[in-house]
Amino acid sequence: MGEISKQLSKMIKESRSRKVISLTDYVKGKKTLEDGSIKDVDELVKKGLDPLHAIYVSVQNFTSAISELLSELSIFEEFYDIVTSVEEKYLKQGITQSPITKSYFTTWAFFDLCFGQDNETIGTCILDVSKELNLSSIFTDVIKIFQLSRMGIYTHCGSKGPKVLFKELLTEEEYYCHVASGYLGEKGQIWFIRVLPPLTNFDYSVIFTTPYILKTSKKGLSSFLARTIPKTGINIAKNALYHFMKYGLNRNYWHEYICNAYKDSQYNAIFLSGVPDIKRNIFPKPLDS
Repeated sequence: MGEISKQLSKMIKESRSRKVISLTDYVKGKKTLEDGSIKDVDELVKKGLDPLHAIYVSVQNFTSAISELLSELSIFEEFYDIVTSVEEKYLKQGITQSPITKSYFTTWAFFDLCFGQDNETIGTCILDVSKELNLSSIFTDVIKIFQLSRMGIYTHCGSKGPKVLFKELLTEEEYYCHVASGYLGEKGQIWFIRVLPPLTNFDYSVIFTTPYILKTSKKGLSSFLARTIPKTGINIAKNALYHFMKYGLNRNYWHEYICNAYKDSQYNAIFLSGVPDIKRNIFPKPLDS
């Protein structure tokens, strides 16, 4: 348990802070996971969401609400300052809509953004105090999945009905996926996405983020990864790939790439060109409304 989580745990147990009391009261009154599902998942499914996607969305929404409350506490000041800075630089672009999507940004902010002396995240803090908050084991299992997840670069290997088969560029691991945005794409495309795995009773994964379609050759991307991943300084290839795709070479690495490489968009997909170490101008042209 990191230092921030220890302080949060102590604050909750002592119940001396009005803001922490508000946090615990919120959790007690919030719909939670039961018997492998979430009470409000049915509502999301009725709105048209895929059932597996609906579970992940419900947990993500819960995490978002918790993070807003946590950001009011002084021990989370660094987190709030970083998020605010990133929003100002990459999301607020006047009349130009940023190519940084909500699904990409929130998963990064909650589960990839490290802060504090122990490099904690909102996700690890919630997991560390899950007992104090009386969170169900199923809920914490989904939070763990989010926390372990990362962005990745995948080759589109063809559609099977409403699902798409993907193969990760370097590991060649295959994933049969529901694409939450509804964009099915074309065989041979290369996607920059976050894949969330199946839960119990499901036999497919979910592409949780709006897909970034890379208009760059497979060879060019492979060369980029080969020359860049060693810069992480991690000797084990699998661990180096994980670290690079989750954290980049610096905090804003992938934000910079998305903004620099933006080429075009439609409501369910964004198209990028080039690779991160070959710079272009940020926002060559505005996104379609």
